[in-house]
Amino acid sequence: MSHDWALQMHGFYLEEEKKIINLDVVINFDIEHEEALKILYDEIGQVYPDYELQIVTDIDLTDM
Repeated sequence: MSHDWALQMHGFYLEEEKKIINLDVVINFDIEHEEALKILYDEIGQVYPDYELQIVTDIDLTDM
């Protein structure tokens, strides 16, 4: 949550035995979807290099 474009995280699920992390991140329109995913995979992957990451981005439509 250190990025202004990452508004919220939900749906977090950790499978320790399989070493899989699933999470959803709500992003705003300040960043392209692909760029946000790249940043998230890079940063979280550095902290948890042994885990497979499965990240889904949701777009915040509340201001539309």
